[in-house]
Amino acid sequence: MKYIFFLFLSLNVFFGNGQSENKPVIYLDQDLSLIDSIEYHEKAISALYFGSELDQDSIIVKRLIRKYDFGNFNSTKLGQVQNLLRRELGVENFEKNIILFYKDSILGYNEFNNSIKARALLDEMSIVTKQEYLSRRTSFNSKQKKCRKFAKKLNTKPFYVYSEKINFDYVPKNYEHHQISKTLKSIFFKYDFHGVVILKPNGDYFFYTRLLESQVKKMLKDDWTEYITDFNLAKSNPQIRVLKFIDDMNRSERIQRDRLVRIEIEKRKREREREQNKNQFRSNNNAISLKISSCYGYPRF
Repeated sequence: MKYIFFLFLSLNVFFGNGQSENKPVIYLDQDLSLIDSIEYHEKAISALYFGSELDQDSIIVKRLIRKYDFGNFNSTKLGQVQNLLRRELGVENFEKNIILFYKDSILGYNEFNNSIKARALLDEMSIVTKQEYLSRRTSFNSKQKKCRKFAKKLNTKPFYVYSEKINFDYVPKNYEHHQISKTLKSIFFKYDFHGVVILKPNGDYFFYTRLLESQVKKMLKDDWTEYITDFNLAKSNPQIRVLKFIDDMNRSERIQRDRLVRIEIEKRKREREREQNKNQFRSNNNAISLKISSCYGYPRF
């Protein structure tokens, strides 16, 4: 049915009359199944999804994109998944947590600038120069030295994976790109443009689109029982706008940031007092900025 639907959609787009008004709207869930507009709008503002809109020549497609998901592989399925990971990514130690960072495509400079979706993922909404394009990737590559240490402390092995490469010739030194098969993609990222999966040795896995580094750390260290309870509650009730455990983590992060700001304020106050005592006071009104670490937060490679 999905093949027939998308064949119809393709033909409708190809032979459409190009009118910009009163276009028909099709609503899809996270699995690309047809849903009605009420269900779509309910879920689009829920804790587990956000809405995406594609405006074609003769039709508008609105689909749900998942933000978070939990799952578990039984022993048989886990063995099959581990065999795929061993064959495609060279995974050897399944006693470690595994993180898969997925992007549907990695793009060369021209292709990147022509893709609004790719630039949005990297928070680069405007066209960038070749130097900026390379600078972002060089910076990400350099950061992996620190991120590898972060992962090692948490008994974790990261992998950067994709489905398609288009004129991408940047070769990083501190990490590798791995093209995955359609089979492996269908298991973890079947209908996703991008996302991250944490796979634990017991077969539990967690999908997310974005997390803070501190949140990634908790997901790698903590037991997930309460988190899964929160998730299932939100899954059964689209009126829930925020996952409780994510909200708790965000609150903890804000408290930590506030603490760091207070420390910086006190530091500057002492510096002013020392300068005043020397009669060499110079005003320092620079804004306080905090460097937020972002290892394994979302797929920015």
